[in-house]
Amino acid sequence: MIQIPKFHHLRINSYPIFILIIILGILTPSSAITDNPTSSIDEEPKLNILTTIAVPYEIIRSITGEHANVESIVDSSTDVHSFEGPTIQQIQDMLDSDAIFSMGVAGSEPWLANIVQDNPGLEEKIIPLGNLTEDGYEDPLLDNTLNPHIWMNPNVVKKMTNKATSSLIELDPTRSTEFSANNITYHEKLTNLLIDIESNKTAYFDGLKVVVSHPAYYYLLDLLGIERLATIEDHSGGEPGQSTIINIINLMKEENCTIIVTSPQHSDEDALEIARSAGAKFAEMSAIPGIFENFQVVDYISMIEYCMNALRNPVEVEPENYIYGFVSWSIISLVGLSSIALIQSVKYKLC
Repeated sequence: MIQIPKFHHLRINSYPIFILIIILGILTPSSAITDNPTSSIDEEPKLNILTTIAVPYEIIRSITGEHANVESIVDSSTDVHSFEGPTIQQIQDMLDSDAIFSMGVAGSEPWLANIVQDNPGLEEKIIPLGNLTEDGYEDPLLDNTLNPHIWMNPNVVKKMTNKATSSLIELDPTRSTEFSANNITYHEKLTNLLIDIESNKTAYFDGLKVVVSHPAYYYLLDLLGIERLATIEDHSGGEPGQSTIINIINLMKEENCTIIVTSPQHSDEDALEIARSAGAKFAEMSAIPGIFENFQVVDYISMIEYCMNALRNPVEVEPENYIYGFVSWSIISLVGLSSIALIQSVKYKLC
């Protein structure tokens, strides 16, 4: 049997004090929860952020973590050069968003200017992260114009994350502590990545020369000390002519170049022809995070690491399928001969 405590020994004037103690004991835990600053921050509405392409998406997501809703207009599997523009729903999402983070470099968002022109209210929401004039290099393979793929240099991405963090804190000061802490963590990862790049340069890539299918990897290859002999895609982004292909094949043979850098966003047809003729291998890389999900390449850091691994371990290209052609020709020939024999047999019987 549960024993109920007896308080008859307490004097009458002690009862109010006892009741007060019980009330305080009940209310104290509730007050402690209410005063928790983390709880109040989590209850604040989250920012709704859009990014133009996968690169700023990766940066913004790394800074906000779970403290904002972040979506990219162009996903990682789509070539930014061929993207035709956002859907009607995406344009409405842009209008409803708190901010739109863009790369802000030539060629990365060719559709954006027209959307802003048709929707002037978007202009004040767009926050470009890149500065090509400040961070770009003149590229000899692009007629000495500035190569726009500046995010392939982790030093530049550090600057982008700082700008992104400052902008996010202005948009949501209540989460400044979280944004700042995430920025520090991401900087540490980028610093370790740069150390890894330098280690790979020394250990694997001394004197290495490559041909690239697209000039997107200029900054990373430069950090790795790798020389680019040529780019297969012409300066305007079009397909190369046959004379260009022949010149690249001869150049690779002269320079003893055995690697062609390709990317999943671009056609391999011309690269295959060149590789087979020059006896070269493929190193398939990507300048867009998230493209190789089967290989756990889902963010910027793992993308750069994957690129270095591809350069360390180039793969053989498939030879032209002569066997398949021979078998197909043989089957067609046999069918043809059988038909002739059948016709001759029918003629013989009729006679």
